[in-house]
Amino acid sequence: MRWPAPLSLLLLACAGCSRSSGPVRVETPTVVLVSIDTLRSDRLPAYGYAGVETPHIDALAKRSVLFERAYSHYPLTLPSHASIFTGELPPAHGVRNNKGYVLEASATTLAERMAAAGYRTAGFVSSLVLRRGTGIEQGFEHYEEPGPQPGLDPRQAFAQQRGEKTLAATRRWLEERSRGEKLFVFFHTFDPHTPHDPPAPMAQRYPDPYDGEVAYSDSVVGGLIEVLRSQGRFDEALIVLLSDHGEGLGDHVEREHGIFLYREALQVPLIVKLPGTLRAGERIGAPVALADVTPTLLALLGLEAPASAGIPLFERPPPGDRVLYAETSFGLDQYGWSPLKSALRGTEHYIQAPRPELYDVVADPQEKTNLLPGRPVPERLARAIEAAGEGKRTTASVSPEQEERLAALGYVGGPSAAPPAGADLPDPKDRVAEAMELWELMDRIGKDESAQTELRVLELLGTTGLRREELNRTVAGNLMGAGRLDAALKALEPFRESAAAETQLLRGEVLARRGRDREARACFDRALEADPRSPQAHRNVGILLLAEGRVPDARRWLEKAVELDGGQAEAWNGLGVIRSRSGDPAGAVAAWRRAVEADPGLSDAWYNLASTLARQGRHDDARQALERYAAATRGPEREKALALLSRIGPGRR
Repeated sequence: MRWPAPLSLLLLACAGCSRSSGPVRVETPTVVLVSIDTLRSDRLPAYGYAGVETPHIDALAKRSVLFERAYSHYPLTLPSHASIFTGELPPAHGVRNNKGYVLEASATTLAERMAAAGYRTAGFVSSLVLRRGTGIEQGFEHYEEPGPQPGLDPRQAFAQQRGEKTLAATRRWLEERSRGEKLFVFFHTFDPHTPHDPPAPMAQRYPDPYDGEVAYSDSVVGGLIEVLRSQGRFDEALIVLLSDHGEGLGDHVEREHGIFLYREALQVPLIVKLPGTLRAGERIGAPVALADVTPTLLALLGLEAPASAGIPLFERPPPGDRVLYAETSFGLDQYGWSPLKSALRGTEHYIQAPRPELYDVVADPQEKTNLLPGRPVPERLARAIEAAGEGKRTTASVSPEQEERLAALGYVGGPSAAPPAGADLPDPKDRVAEAMELWELMDRIGKDESAQTELRVLELLGTTGLRREELNRTVAGNLMGAGRLDAALKALEPFRESAAAETQLLRGEVLARRGRDREARACFDRALEADPRSPQAHRNVGILLLAEGRVPDARRWLEKAVELDGGQAEAWNGLGVIRSRSGDPAGAVAAWRRAVEADPGLSDAWYNLASTLARQGRHDDARQALERYAAATRGPEREKALALLSRIGPGRR
């Protein structure tokens, strides 16, 4: 991908870009923050790209001030949004990865400040990464995240949702508000994030699926703008449109994001629409940062802005010699590689790594020619990284279900995986190709029958640069899901003596599927030693006991599982079987309904529910359950369900 314009022209254009000599203040009852996840600025026509059509963002940009050089502080969703909402750098707010971190309650967010100023606050997010409990929801009176989505892989069922679903929820909330209310809305769409699978007609229109996702996101933004117009709020609104980070797309081998700090991962769109046509069409070429968003909005509204790493961008022209900081420890947490930090000032971008890098982003906008060690590291950039410090890490526990769903989005390692301080860690540049090959091969698992694919996966997991317990566990889970049980056991073999409950649980599940129940039970017992209140371990022991016909013992274990966690779908399914065998069909139906409520993709529970309802003569209810079963299954089982549906017939009672 080529950057759309010579950066030198953008820098020169900055001299006359500010048409306001003093601070800007606005009054408006409508403030909207739009975050399009994983959107590179150089993939928008407003920034010079010709490969996609985004008419709604283009029109918004013409009414707005567009910042040509806006940068993220972290190429992952949660840490970046923490900087957006607090105005702080990652070492200050402590959120250093998507997994295993939380924004502390002691942090004061933009939403909290808006609520204190009398605004009704609502957040609508499209990904589990920004779920309640991450701290991003602080200050929002109303907050919606993805819920169950029938027909999806259970790992994906809560992980993300299309922007149109988030838009529908936003529309409902806005339509319930009266015209006189002051509103602050946070609207987040996740679509440009992997997997890149745009819906029709974008999938057919654009050969590059990432472009298709960008075009789809534009249509969602257009829908939000139309809602604001219909309520008479658009003209008066203060709207900020941005992205949290970019996407590698192979520019430096990395296809997604998180590992590197090159421009494709850090440079993002930032568009600020002021009420009316104030400063419409203005473009600012000086470098700015996502930490500037909170102080800028507060200053525009005349609200007190706290001291932060960000600056109010409409108080005075942003300084062209400003140093912008970024970091990532994603490679550290996920693969055991060295963390990276960077500092950008003017034309220079310095990346601190085992083999440091320095780029002239004017002469070399693709960052292909490392100027080190042929010249010294710019002292001011090195000092800026040192000044940011190591900071704090606000870690938090992650449930096994959340771990599985985050893994479905590609987020595996967490802070517990960090190696000892001072360890000699690989440079990500030297290992990234192995990681990309691993995930490419994992995409093939289940789609082809080649033993060579599995062998290469296991070979890659055995390399010193990739062996990590969390990574092996994720790969083993995918292998198990594809029916490659022997390969899954081999992936877990280096960690068979692990004290981690999650590893023992997964190994036990694989062994149980291989019919090695005694070994499986030993794994579940070891998981219980590590975590005596593990609902997953209680569930798994209960299912083993049920398979052995030890119904009273199974009931006790399964009841304890749902007592510890009411969302244990497979435990509810097992309890439904026990209740049905005990002559309690009503109790069985109640248990199976709890199971499918917790996991809409649990086909066994749908089938059990349908069979019992049919025997009770409740044919309409049975038909609905069979339809859900058919949607959750494939192959012969689906055909069996369709045959049963035809026998029940439509509307029969």
